[in-house]
Amino acid sequence: MKKVLLSMASFLLLTAGTVNAQYYTIGVTGENPKKLNTDGENPAVSLTGWSTLWSGNGTAAAAYSPSMALPFPFTFNGNVVTHFKASNSGSVTFDTASTVLAPYGNTALPSASVANNSINVLGVKPSSWVSGSTTYTSTIVTKSFGSAPNRQFWIQYNFFSEANINSGWTYWSVVLEETSNKVYIVDMKTLCVTTAGARCNNNVKMSAGLQMNSTTAYSINGSPNLGANNIATNIFDASDNKYYEFVSGTQPGLDLSVANVNNEAFTVAKLTQIYGSIRNMGSQVVTSMTLNYQIDGEAVVSSNLTGLSIEASGGVYSFTHATPLAVAAAGTKTLKVWATNVNGAADENTANDALSKSVVVAANLRVTLHEIFSSSTCGPCAPGNANYKAVVAGRDKNLFTSIKYQQDFPGTGDPYSTGESVRRRGYYSINSIPRMEIDGQWDQNAQSFTNALFTQYQTLTSPLAIQSTYRTKGNEVAVNVKLNAITALAANSKLYVAIIEGKTIENVKSNGETEFYHVMKKMVPSETGTLISDVQVGVEKEYNFSFTFPGQYKLAPSGQSPINLETEHSVEDFNDLEVIVFVQSSNKQVLQSAPSERLSYWATGLNEVNNALNTAVYPNPTAKSFVVSSPISGRTGLVRIMDLTGKEVAANQFVEFNNTEVDCSALKTGIYFVEIQTEGKTAVQKLVISK
Repeated sequence: MKKVLLSMASFLLLTAGTVNAQYYTIGVTGENPKKLNTDGENPAVSLTGWSTLWSGNGTAAAAYSPSMALPFPFTFNGNVVTHFKASNSGSVTFDTASTVLAPYGNTALPSASVANNSINVLGVKPSSWVSGSTTYTSTIVTKSFGSAPNRQFWIQYNFFSEANINSGWTYWSVVLEETSNKVYIVDMKTLCVTTAGARCNNNVKMSAGLQMNSTTAYSINGSPNLGANNIATNIFDASDNKYYEFVSGTQPGLDLSVANVNNEAFTVAKLTQIYGSIRNMGSQVVTSMTLNYQIDGEAVVSSNLTGLSIEASGGVYSFTHATPLAVAAAGTKTLKVWATNVNGAADENTANDALSKSVVVAANLRVTLHEIFSSSTCGPCAPGNANYKAVVAGRDKNLFTSIKYQQDFPGTGDPYSTGESVRRRGYYSINSIPRMEIDGQWDQNAQSFTNALFTQYQTLTSPLAIQSTYRTKGNEVAVNVKLNAITALAANSKLYVAIIEGKTIENVKSNGETEFYHVMKKMVPSETGTLISDVQVGVEKEYNFSFTFPGQYKLAPSGQSPINLETEHSVEDFNDLEVIVFVQSSNKQVLQSAPSERLSYWATGLNEVNNALNTAVYPNPTAKSFVVSSPISGRTGLVRIMDLTGKEVAANQFVEFNNTEVDCSALKTGIYFVEIQTEGKTAVQKLVISK
């Protein structure tokens, strides 16, 4: 089983003739290209800033939109184009005079029934859906993101259907990128729904790719039966997206590009791991490389990695550099990370190798806590929330935390108000909303929040550091918190844990807002917090919390008649839950906050998956290496090693069980977990390292 399936085959030029360019493709999951588009994936009736190109229902015949000008000149197939038109059958063509109109259905490319010089998501078909008093219809919408000369122009097929998903819906987008002239096809969201409104499991069958003429095309691997990435949940953001990048030219064999460096803020005089991910843009599987980093032009620190298997054409490898960075002085510094010596040879495309980012080095930087008191029945709260969103837009999410407490007034109040959110308002003696607290000190209308205030609170230090992780399993949320006091904490300081939902849409009332962010669902154990008078300087203190949301989802009739948190819950999507942790002194000053890191690994209930695979790890305890045994000779799979927090501490290894030793000699003495993935199943075994 491969760790990440992001493979797109590159398609060679099929015929000679007038075609001036050829393309290869790279597939990426879990995000939008360049992350410029952060809009919610809602029906077009609730989108803002988008222009409607075409709209209709399931009775509409195949047709083109009018010809529209592009917001910037774009080079396609070696030619500059300035206009396009889009068909409701899934074809976007730059030959605006063409009368060739693709029929509904997943027509294989190339085809004489598809327009030349076109980008295609064939298979989509208009539909409609009635929910209450609202009728949703299929719409082709457009919007530009970013700033010149690096804009993206999105052409979105919003709320379309497809023959294999019954009455469900599927969203796809064609994206054109300024300057780079890249084409992206984005698989945004697909849900199979029966005519009775029940979920079903069927997937779409799409024909997606570029057609130059009736004999030359570049299709995404799997077409004309390409399935969507995720059809299990109606997710409204890019976390379930998969995009396909069409790159003009010939694909290099060896080409590694650093996709992310996840480090954001370092602490002076402490060792800091450098971690992130590298994407394989080449046509060859990468089995070895040298991973390098450099801080402010100082000496390069390198680590040789072998035994890798990074999938070609988009495969991603998550790394933690073997040598931690020892930060010696405070200040803003530049961190550069790149790979060399790929499979023992030079990288063939050095233009995309390195990723550099600015990192803040501070003795004990405070992560600012923003608490906003709001309600969907509060008219002034809408501009207050809009102002807050505008100020924090694009900010580093590791430098601040946000919690929204929905309230039980004015009028009937917000349906997601709880006794805890109301009592938290009382803690600050708040009697009007919108109201915002910054670190429990700045107390004003959220409309008065400014960029200058955001920056002002970023300069403050903290007497402690917080590390927190959380896991979800069904309705249960388990949170681990580690506190490290740098200086003595104020007497009677308390630790607070807030479970929030990233976005909610069911608590719409009268103030015009249709989406609500960072909504507090539960404070654990309660809004009164946990006294931490036993935290000592230099001695790490660990806390564990757990809460299971009871019963079924219920939308309260009003904020003044809230749901009973002991028997029911208001969580719309458990996959969208987040955790915020903060420490507050008795004078209401927030000393430190932290966003909790979500872990996919759950360290309980492992027997059932172990028995399903019948695997074992030996020798155990071990000092240097181990073997995973399997009752099936020749079985191969993926092995990961994680520490007790669930963090991966050793490189992924594809092994043949019973034959391959897994090296763990670099790990310190202690208890770890070995995750084994094979044949679509996962098992976890405890591993003891004893030197």
